[in-house]
Order: sequence, then C-alpha cells, then structure tokens
Amino acid sequence: PLFRSKRIAEIVANEYGVEPDKIIKSRSIYREPRQVMLEICYRLNYRKMSLRKMGEEVGGISGERITQVHKLVREKVAEDGQLRDLIDRLTDKILT
Repeated sequence: PLFRSKRIAEIVANEYGVEPDKIIKSRSIYREPRQVMLEICYRLNYRKMSLRKMGEEVGGISGERITQVHKLVREKVAEDGQLRDLIDRLTDKILT
C-alpha cells in the first residue's frame, strides 16, 4: 500500500510537537522533523511511488531533493542512534 505523506507528517509532527502543515512546507523552519518525514516517506514509498510524485506531496520539491535528503539522513543515522531509533519507532507506528 501507499503511505501518504499527510499521514506520515501527522505522526512525525505529533512526535515533535508541531503542526503537520509546518513540516510539509518546502521551506520549513522545522528542519529535523521535515527530514524525518521525508526519510519515512522515502522508506515506505520508494518502489511504490515516483520520487516526483512524492516530492509533489511534500511541498513541491524535486525527486532529486528527496534523494539528497535521504542520503543526508542516512549519514546522520549512522552517527546518531537516537535519531535512528526515532525513525524506526515512527515507521513502525505508521505501519501498524
């Protein structure tokens, strides 16, 4: 199944105590929550939805930008176990 970015944004935003619309905006001041949302969107929809379509759902960014954020978050997660655990926990919450 497809996992819509709006639902993912709601769960991530709730975790960070911000409004979902605030992290969907492409120029969000909430950098980490937005990156977490984009990473989870990428993980759950990678082979089910085009990156272009995914980008349209998350504030009108390019598929290339989603790939860049994925690489950035992957590097952060390699160094930050708490961030990795947070992303894993939120992903599990979305899947259940």
